[in-house]
Amino acid sequence: MPELDNYAPDPDKRRLKISIGYHDSGAIFHQVRYFDKKLTNNDVLEQMWCEWNRGSQRESQRFLNAQVRSMMCDDTVSIQEGGVTGPTKHYICEMTGWGELDEKDPRTISIDKDVNKIQL
Repeated sequence: MPELDNYAPDPDKRRLKISIGYHDSGAIFHQVRYFDKKLTNNDVLEQMWCEWNRGSQRESQRFLNAQVRSMMCDDTVSIQEGGVTGPTKHYICEMTGWGELDEKDPRTISIDKDVNKIQL
């Protein structure tokens, strides 16, 4: 059996840490996922929207197990590329799509300040 430290994911995949923040309750859900390199952040946001909304027919098991409401306006999604030092982009759900947030915006999700809000 190979060592865990030697695990190398498919080179055609992007390793992303995705954090979903609920603006009203403060709940934050983190997950690490591997996506095809051809997918843009907009594609990833679309997939997260489907996985975290009832009625999409593509709800994720994590969403169903969490027993939370569907994603809605003012909820945020942060996408961190690669490992812990990778660049992070923050997005806010708007009436017609996603807006990008500046790193200094208080609505962004930060591992350091939000670690106590993580929901399993």
